[in-house]
Amino acid sequence: MLGILTRLAYNGGMRSIGVLAFLVLASMSSASFDLVMVADNIGSFSGPIPAKIHRYDGDSGVYLGSFNAGYNPINDMAVNAASGELYVLGGNRVMVYDYSTGSVKRQFAVTSGAIKFHNGKLYRASSSNLSEVNLQTGALTVVKNWTSSITDFAFTSTDSYLLFNATSGSLQGFSSTGVAGSTLTLTGFSTSGVRLSGEGAQGGILTVMGPSSGNGTITSFSSYNVNASGFATSSVSGTFLSSYSNSFVDLDKSHLGNWIYGKNGSGLNSLFRVYSGLTNGDTNFATPQVTTAGPIAVVLAPEPGTMIALGAGVLALLRRRRKPVSN
Repeated sequence: MLGILTRLAYNGGMRSIGVLAFLVLASMSSASFDLVMVADNIGSFSGPIPAKIHRYDGDSGVYLGSFNAGYNPINDMAVNAASGELYVLGGNRVMVYDYSTGSVKRQFAVTSGAIKFHNGKLYRASSSNLSEVNLQTGALTVVKNWTSSITDFAFTSTDSYLLFNATSGSLQGFSSTGVAGSTLTLTGFSTSGVRLSGEGAQGGILTVMGPSSGNGTITSFSSYNVNASGFATSSVSGTFLSSYSNSFVDLDKSHLGNWIYGKNGSGLNSLFRVYSGLTNGDTNFATPQVTTAGPIAVVLAPEPGTMIALGAGVLALLRRRRKPVSN
């Protein structure tokens, strides 16, 4: 839908109010939409050159512009669709952006780690602690202290979750109250660069994906059914062909399963949408605007108000064309 909107916005005869009216009508439809945001870690204080957040219509691959995101490498990102906020973690600080316009809303100090937004709350894993992050102040409340350092984590729709340590391959499930469930050991994965995500179409399925231990150009995956008590059973595992994904960077939810980001067989930074089950997919497009591929964050089915605001943000970006958004 936004791909159509963007093309219309480039038509000099289209007036802004007409585009926004189109958004209102389109937002009433039941069609799903993925807004995919990709971090570009081109940023450096020596220059200075800002990092960027690039935005794409996940259905069509149409580019929806970018905004500046500071001068630190971006470690992780998370989305709050209800408030239209993107949380960007880098340089031991979370920057909060309006992802429709690229404007900075606030910032707070949080040491680097993995972050996820789930059920109205922002979580961060650092060292052995999984903590809830206050959305206004950045204050941390420890949710779980694990026996290992937490590399990444993911929640199910019932609030059970998995904690992962890449060095040992340890993967442990917990109930929403922190009672231990399954303890598993992953095999076939590298000890770095492995990420976890829930599947958009399946609230109880969590996916692990990353470089294979034997060959870093091959992407391995494992999918687990996790119940409310934190007990996990393997549903599917395997590897993608290197022509499909030969340099994994990150994954996040889609309506149909997961988005995978990394390089394809031609060496291009590309997004792939794969179905639940991970054996095939329907969307594959390059992101030539990205210089240094970083983490991704996906907005699933924005509410009508968010769609209108996003459309207004797209129009503003198109009007400015190449003029960067000031931080």
